[in-house]
This record gives sequence, C-alpha cells and structure tokens, in this order.
Amino acid sequence: TGSTLNTTWTLLSGPGTANITTPTALTTQVTVTTAGQYQFQLRATDGTLATTDTVTITVATNTAPTVNAGVDVVATLGSTRSLTGVVVDDGLPIPPAAYTVAWSKVSGPGTVTFSAPNAQTTNVGFTTKGLYVLRLTADDGAATGSDDLVVDVRAPDRVETNVVGMWTFTEGS
Repeated sequence: TGSTLNTTWTLLSGPGTANITTPTALTTQVTVTTAGQYQFQLRATDGTLATTDTVTITVATNTAPTVNAGVDVVATLGSTRSLTGVVVDDGLPIPPAAYTVAWSKVSGPGTVTFSAPNAQTTNVGFTTKGLYVLRLTADDGAATGSDDLVVDVRAPDRVETNVVGMWTFTEGS
C-alpha cells in the first residue's frame, strides 16, 4: 500500500537484437533484427518485493509460395484444355496470410486465352498450333513463386480414307 509498481522488460536470449519500444510499460512493442526464438523477461517490483516472468516469442521468416503448374500436356487446336496448379504457402506475412495467383503466357506462336487467369484451375485455349510455355505465379504480398509448364498444341486429328479402285482387265478387247 502506498508504493509504486515499477516494471521492466529485458531481452534474455535470441538470435538477434531486439528494440523494446517502452521497456518500462506493461504493454509494449518489440522489433527484432532476425527471425528465430526470443525470450523476454518482465520484472515487477514495488521497492520491497519483486517478481519476474518470461515469455517466448517465435518470429518466423516468410518464404515464397511453392508453385507447381502441373505436368506438360498436349492440347488440340480449337478446343480448351484444363490446367490445375498447386500452391503451398507458409501463411506469412500476417496480415494478410493469403496469396494471389495468375496464369500467363511466357512464349508461344499465338494468342492464349485463360478462362480464369487468377485461379489455380483454369481452362486455356490457343489460336495457333505449336509449343507454348505457360506460367503459374503465386504472390503472398512479400514474396513470389512460379512454375512453368509446356503445352504442345496440335491440329485436330484428321481421318483420311484412301480409296483403292478395283480394275478388271480382259484380254482381246
């Protein structure tokens, strides 16, 4: 009774340095220089009695999304081909803890049309036969990953019928 409570935050351990914004406040913010595990101590004293408690904070490093555009495929000119990509993300940064995707043409002889260019699964159509390289890119707001696939666009199969005539020859005519 009648005494003042004093508090102090200190860094006990961690892989880098930490800047404690207001080390004498009960609630404060901390900025660290390196990802990893940090341990902080809060000490409270009223001048007669003192107590401490520790908290461990893990700071994760954001990595780029891992992207798989799928296997190389064959498509038929004049029809669409379904493509399904797979994206794996670490959920960082927070916020937003989300990623966006986009399909694009890297190379190829004609125009490419994506039915859903910002979805992992899309249908794709081509105007010209040939080899195309398509890319699926994922962006988590801080890092970007991508993967390519090759599409071999071929003309539709044509069934050709060979007609063989039958001739009859007679002698003496």
